[in-house]
Amino acid sequence: MISCLLAVWISWLVYSSISSPISSLVYGMKQLRIGNLDAKLANNRQDELGYLTDAFNQTAEQQRYLILDIYEQQLRMTKTEL
Repeated sequence: MISCLLAVWISWLVYSSISSPISSLVYGMKQLRIGNLDAKLANNRQDELGYLTDAFNQTAEQQRYLILDIYEQQLRMTKTEL
C-alpha cells in the first residue's frame, strides 16, 4: 500500500514539474498558431523550462510587434499612393 502511494506521489511530482509546464508551452504555441498574438505564459521557474517559457513570451511579443510594424508600413504605403 505504501509503495502504491509513493508511486502515485512520484508520478504527481513528475507531472507537476515537467509535464504541466510543457503542456502550458504547447497551449501557448497553439494560441500563436491560431493568431492570438497576446498569448503570454506565466513563469515562476528558474530552470530550463522557465527559460523556454521566457523565450516563448519574448518570441510572441516580437511577432506581435513585427506584424504591427508591417501593418503600419502598408498603411503608409497606401497613404503615399493616394
